[in-house]
Amino acid sequence: KGLKPDFDEDQVKAWCEEAIAENPKPVEDFRSGNEKALNSLKGQVMKKSRGKANPQVVDGMIRDILS
Repeated sequence: KGLKPDFDEDQVKAWCEEAIAENPKPVEDFRSGNEKALNSLKGQVMKKSRGKANPQVVDGMIRDILS
């Protein structure tokens, strides 16, 4: 429909890195095998993007950063 986000992948990655740095508990939980802890981090990124980031992209990016 001609809609495109007003930010690029580098911006989304920066938000993911900020969320990871600011939320050590969910990071620790995710690394311990709790998949649901990722939702907390995704929520933080979505808040930073004011709901405009693609959740699937955010999910993949957080997983890449934490692995």
